[in-house]
Amino acid sequence: MTLGEREYHDRHYQSEAALMRSALFERVHERGARDFLRAAGVGRSHRVLSLGCGEGSIERRLAPHVGEIVGLDLSPVAIAQAREQAAAAGLRNLSFAVSEGPGLRLHGLGEFDAVAAFAFLHHLDDAAVGAALAAARAA
Repeated sequence: MTLGEREYHDRHYQSEAALMRSALFERVHERGARDFLRAAGVGRSHRVLSLGCGEGSIERRLAPHVGEIVGLDLSPVAIAQAREQAAAAGLRNLSFAVSEGPGLRLHGLGEFDAVAAFAFLHHLDDAAVGAALAAARAA
């Protein structure tokens, strides 16, 4: 049986996401956040869009350093986990939304100063990568 992308990720976040809280993943996510902050040059006055945010681990690390972060993911399971963990951490400048359909729907989210795509683009075919990057650039 072949799972669709959304179903695959829902299943992953229902059953395997706890593995992503290991010491190794914690270090990888901390480094990813630190490298992004350095490379993007964003700070407390900036809005950041994060594509394919999953359960929001890296976004929670970025939140104390930026003005606002909006995380998008196609998995409602991952988004529910991201919202729960952000609320538990008291992060009020962090929001999450389910990305509907195979393409990015960024209308109504406003403009962003930077776009992050941690471990995201490899899930897309070539045409979708181009469309995702164009939509992100427009935002």
